[in-house]
Amino acid sequence: MEREWLETSFSTVPEEIEREGWKVYGDYNRLKIEHPFGVKLKVFNYPSYQMDGSEYTIYNFRVEESPQVGSSFRMIVEVGEKAYTVIPGGNSGKVTSKHYFDQLEMWINCDYKEVSW
Repeated sequence: MEREWLETSFSTVPEEIEREGWKVYGDYNRLKIEHPFGVKLKVFNYPSYQMDGSEYTIYNFRVEESPQVGSSFRMIVEVGEKAYTVIPGGNSGKVTSKHYFDQLEMWINCDYKEVSW
């Protein structure tokens, strides 16, 4: 049973990679955040980015059939000292605001901003 699964994987995965045109892991593992109104108004959707990570890494992002899975908030705290956070997007819900998705690239790159603690 286990051997059949392994043999099937090794024979079908290269075909899928070639068919889809994937060159690097991020071609498959892509962040795609769509706003509920984004079906009609694409301007509400965030840009799509190649992602690192899996369920076994600190980045904890992966594409499954549906939906994609990842942390929605990251926080590092030095008790009694400093705290750092980042979210996948921004603090504003206004698409015209500079804070609509100003933390998205920070989140993707696992960068943080210092916050009061």
